[in-house]
Amino acid sequence: MKEIKRYRIGLCILMILTLAVAAWSYYTVCRQSIPDTIQLVIDDSSEFDYKIPAIGVISSEEKEIDSVNLKSKFVLKSGQSGSYKMDTKLFGLVKLKEVAIEALERQTAAPSGQITGIYIETKGLFVIDTTDVATMSGNQSPAENKLQSGDYITQINGKKVTSKMKFMEEVNESNGKPVILQIIRKNQSFQTKITPVLDKEDEQYKIGAYIRNNTQGIGTITYTQGTKFAALGHGISDIDLGNLLSICGGEIYQAEISSIKKGSAGAPGEIVGLIDYKSENRKGTIEKNTENGIFGTFFTEQTQENRIPIATKQEVKTGDAKIISYISGEREEYDVQITNVDKGNREKRKGMSIKVTDPRLKKLTNGIVQGMSGSPIVQDGKLIGAVTHVFVSDPTKGYGIFAETMIEEGMK
Repeated sequence: MKEIKRYRIGLCILMILTLAVAAWSYYTVCRQSIPDTIQLVIDDSSEFDYKIPAIGVISSEEKEIDSVNLKSKFVLKSGQSGSYKMDTKLFGLVKLKEVAIEALERQTAAPSGQITGIYIETKGLFVIDTTDVATMSGNQSPAENKLQSGDYITQINGKKVTSKMKFMEEVNESNGKPVILQIIRKNQSFQTKITPVLDKEDEQYKIGAYIRNNTQGIGTITYTQGTKFAALGHGISDIDLGNLLSICGGEIYQAEISSIKKGSAGAPGEIVGLIDYKSENRKGTIEKNTENGIFGTFFTEQTQENRIPIATKQEVKTGDAKIISYISGEREEYDVQITNVDKGNREKRKGMSIKVTDPRLKKLTNGIVQGMSGSPIVQDGKLIGAVTHVFVSDPTKGYGIFAETMIEEGMK
C-alpha cells in the first residue's frame, strides 16, 4: 500500500510539474506574440489580430482611454501625435507586458538596393582568442586567463591602440618586460599586466593572442533619407565569435561586382566585389553598428525622387512583394512572396519570411546570396523591410526585418 501511495504522490507531482511547464510555455508564447511597441500613423486606421485570450487597456498619462480584446481583430486610430501605453493581461488577470504606442506622421524614405563596400574599425583591438607561443623553453601562453574572447584592447602602457601593427611593435619593443593593457570587457574597463615571451621562430616578443581591428566586406544600402542611410538590416559581427562589433567609425565605398557565386542547398552563395579604398571612392561614413543594421551619412545628398511611405508592422501581409537590387549591374525589382509575418517580438531580424519567385533572380543567383543583406522589400507601394538572412537549406528562401524596426533603430 505504501508503494502505491508513493507512486500516486509521485504521479501527482509529475502532473503538476507538467502542467506548470505547459502553462509557462503558453504564457511565454503569448507574451512573445505581442510587440513591445506599436506605431500608428496619424489619421490612419490600423487593424491588429493577435489571437491571444488577453485584454489590453489603453491609456495616456492622464487617463484610461479604451480597452481591446486581443483574441479578436481590433482597430486603433489616433487623430494626433502622442504617446500611449497598453497594459495587457492574459485572460484579463495575468500581466503579459506593457506595450508602448506611438502615433506619428507617416515617414518616407528612398529605397536603394545599391551594392556598397563597407569598412569599419573597432574600438580598440578585438580579441578572438588566446594561443600558445613556441619559445626556447617550450609552449607558453602569457595571455591565458588574462584576456578573453570578445575583449577589446584600447591601450598599451598608457598609449592609445591605433592599429594591430603598432600594437605588435609595442609588444616586441618591450623586450620581455611586462606591458599594461587597458581592456574593455562587457562594457567594463580594467587593466591587466601581461609579460610577453620570445617566439623562437621569428624572434619577436608576443603575448599569445589572436586579434583584429578592422573589417571590410560587401553589403547593400536599404534606404536613404537625404544624406542619411541605413544598410544590411543586421549588424556587423565578428566572423569567428559572432559578437556584434563595437566600432569607433567606418566608411562606405564605391564597389563593383566582379562575379556572383550562386547559392545551393547547404552552400550559401555570395557577391564577389571589388573595392578600391582610394579617397575618391569614399561615399560616406558609418556611425552606428547595431543589431538591426548599420547607419551613417553620405557626403552628398542622395536623390529622393523615388521616396515612398514606410509601412508599419501591421500593414505588412503575406503575399506578393518585390525586392530592389543592383546585383545585375542595374536597378531591378524582383518578385518575391512574403510567406509569413511575425508581428510579435521573437526575433526582430526575422520579422518576415520571404521566397524568391522571380525567374531572373533565380537564374542570376539561385535566390538570396551573401551581400544582398539590406536589399529593400516593397509591398503595395510602401517600404516594408529589408532582406537579412538566407536559408542554408534553400537559397530561394530567407528572412527580412521590418522597415519600422530599422527606422526606430536609426532614430536612437
